[in-house]
This record gives sequence, structure tokens and C-alpha cells, in this order.
Amino acid sequence: MKKDTITKDSLRQSGLRYLERYTASTQSFRRVLMKKAARVGLGAELDNNQVSSWIDSIITRFIEVGLLNDYQVARNHCESLIKRGTATSRIIAKLQRKGFERHTVDHVIKELEQEGGVADMKAALNLVKRKKLGPYRPEEERSMYRKRDLEVMGRAGFSYLLSQKIIDSPTIEFADNLLAL
Repeated sequence: MKKDTITKDSLRQSGLRYLERYTASTQSFRRVLMKKAARVGLGAELDNNQVSSWIDSIITRFIEVGLLNDYQVARNHCESLIKRGTATSRIIAKLQRKGFERHTVDHVIKELEQEGGVADMKAALNLVKRKKLGPYRPEEERSMYRKRDLEVMGRAGFSYLLSQKIIDSPTIEFADNLLAL
């Protein structure tokens, strides 16, 4: 086989190598394989329809054997972003840019909320802890930095009411217990 030709098997092998290193949504994996096919060159004997057909069959097979699982990848991304303090509106936007379907992302967020409370509240508390805002500041600095802290929360995508509730919490324990309310 020449280096500048592409076959279904060479695309499958490229896909396997890619998935060994990265997690991917079905759509982003499709884009990777399409770019690979375009980079290598479609050749005179192949057309886009043939390559698309190959890619569809590769994706179908990878889904069947569990190498591609949009739900699990979306869940892992959501959990990671919540731990970093990302608002759910930003999570939805990020995951849609990565090629996840909206209903998959909504399902994952609803499931995470059922398991452990409001995702936005958890994310906001994680952001406040990580950046040492509001109740995590020394008491003498809290009023001086209140407006700045609210701006940080707003830029992160959290509502004003949620931000205000957390930033104005009298103690760290009170803020942590907001999740239980």
C-alpha cells in the first residue's frame, strides 16, 4: 500500500490510535477521520461518499464495541467542568462545541443533579473555594472585595442571585450547607 492512499482499514487504524490517546464524541471523531482522509488524499479512485460510508461503518462498529460512548464522555467532561467551577450554561455550550448533542448533555446534567444536588450550586461553590472568594476570604477583606467577587461569579456564568447567596454567606460552613437546602 502506498503512503498517499487511504483505505477503510487505514482509517480504522488511525481511529484506533486516536482513541488510545483521546476521548472523543462521535461528531468530533468523525471530524478527525474526515481530516485524516483529506490530508492523506482521497485519490482518483475514491470519492467523498465512499470515504463517508467507510467512516460511518467505522463509527457504528466502534459504538457497538464500546470504543465510542457519547454519554460517558459527556458525563466525564461535565463532572470535570463542575469540579473546576464552570456554570451549567457554559458546560452546555462547551460540550455542544465539542460535538455532543444537546439532549445527551441535558440528560447528563439532570442525572448529575439527581445524584448530588444542583449542578450550578456545586460548580459555584467549587469556583468560590478555588478562587478563595466570599466566605473563603479573610473576614476583614470580604466587604472590600464583595463587588469584585460577584463580578468573577458573573463572568463565570452564574446568576446574580446564586452568586450573591454564596458570596454573602457568613461562614464557610454556611456556604457548604447551601447545597443541602
